[in-house]
Parts: sequence; C-alpha cells; structure tokens
Amino acid sequence: FPGHDHSQHEYPRAQSHTQAPPSAPPEVVEEVLIKIAGAIVNLIDKNYSVELASGDLYIVRLSQGNNVVAVLARVADEIQWPLAKDEAAVKLDDSHYFFSLRFPNENYSSDSSDEEDDKREKRVDGENILNYGLTIASKGQERLLLEFDQILGIYSCFSVQKVSENAKELLGGNAAKDTSPMDMKLGGEKKEIM
Repeated sequence: FPGHDHSQHEYPRAQSHTQAPPSAPPEVVEEVLIKIAGAIVNLIDKNYSVELASGDLYIVRLSQGNNVVAVLARVADEIQWPLAKDEAAVKLDDSHYFFSLRFPNENYSSDSSDEEDDKREKRVDGENILNYGLTIASKGQERLLLEFDQILGIYSCFSVQKVSENAKELLGGNAAKDTSPMDMKLGGEKKEIM
C-alpha cells in the first residue's frame, strides 16, 4: 500500500510496563489486650518450681496489616511465651493457671537416613515441653480474670480443671485469692505464700 502509514495499525506501540517498586511489608503493631497486676510465673519441673518473673501480666497481640502474627503472654518484660491453639492453657482455680509449651528437640532430625536413629527419635516424639505456672493475686481483679479466661479461650487450647483439696494446699490454698496486687507489691509474707 503505497503512501499508507503502517506504523499505527500493524505495529502497535509497546506499552510501558514499569512496575512500582515493591512496598515494604506493613508495620508490626503491638496491641495490649489485657493487663493484670500481681502475677508470678514459675518454670515447673517434675521435682521443683523456679520463679522466673513477677509483676504485671500482659497479653499482647502482634498484628501486621489485618493479620494476627502472634499472641504473647508477658510478665514484667522479663519473660514471654506464645499462646497458640495447639498449646495447653489450663485454669486450676481462681488464681492459678498452667501453660505447656512444646519445642523441637535439638537432636531431632526428620530427614535422618539411619533407620534406627529415626525410630529412636520418633519414640521421644522429637519434642521437649516447658511447663509454666502462673499465679495471680486475684483479690479485686475478678472481672479482669474473667476477661483473661475469654482471651485464653480465643487464642489457646484453654480448659478449666477442678483440683483436689490436697492439690489446692500445694498451690498455696486460698493465699493468692486473698491477696491483692497491692499486697504483693508490699512484699512480705503474702507474696511468699503465693
């Protein structure tokens, strides 16, 4: 076709496909769901219990955009542990809670080529368990503890267990129930009994 401009019809102009640089991921936001004064957390072993921290208990939700990344229990900025639907959280009485946290065994290897090692590792399930005891000076904080139970129901495998009278004595009887956070701050005998 003499005299006809073919450039517009036969060869459309290439469109610019410049992409905007990827944006940074949304910022992680920490939201305090509840704060309860007068908490003591202990690491519990078969033979003994060791106090790890005491002070205010915070349940904190970490979110990124519209996604919940993690929910943590934290005591006095000294210790924290995750709450998860596959981890146990048990209410023993009005003031005592029990948490279990599983973590992989350091020597566990799921891609072991040695059959005997593989069988041995499966027997121990490749996990270690940490058990935490949480005691709360609950006097005057009953409403907060109900709210705490609801939060545990949402973010953990929460249950309530009745404990025997003998077990209550081992937990300190009603000492924690009859202790307020202010009593705990003042220290002395009430905190020691808890």
